[in-house]
Amino acid sequence: MDRKRMEEIKLTTTFLAVILTFIILWMPFCVTMFISVFSQYPVSRIPNMATIILGCFNSCCNPIIYGVMNKKFRNGYAKLYCMLCRKPKRKTDDRILELLQILDRSFENPEENDAIFTKNGFHNGI
Repeated sequence: MDRKRMEEIKLTTTFLAVILTFIILWMPFCVTMFISVFSQYPVSRIPNMATIILGCFNSCCNPIIYGVMNKKFRNGYAKLYCMLCRKPKRKTDDRILELLQILDRSFENPEENDAIFTKNGFHNGI
């Protein structure tokens, strides 16, 4: 098979995985709603909430499916992860990191807040 055909197959497989996951995770909610509407016995709150949470979990599954089934997404996730884990290189990043550390310390001794900010060149808490 040629390359374009392989890409189409991979894309179709990913699409089907997303659709199948959607159906599997939202079907229990649809069943409980159907029972609630058409049955004389309503569905109790716990199963109802559980099926809603299960349906909402579908949104968490999509990035995982894309990451597992698509190399471009995997590479993008890897770049994002590396970018979040790296040490700051630019001076502004250092300044923001310093401010966050000062804020963290200021919660330990709230009475020293003004002195800490003034000492480190941050006036009026900025």
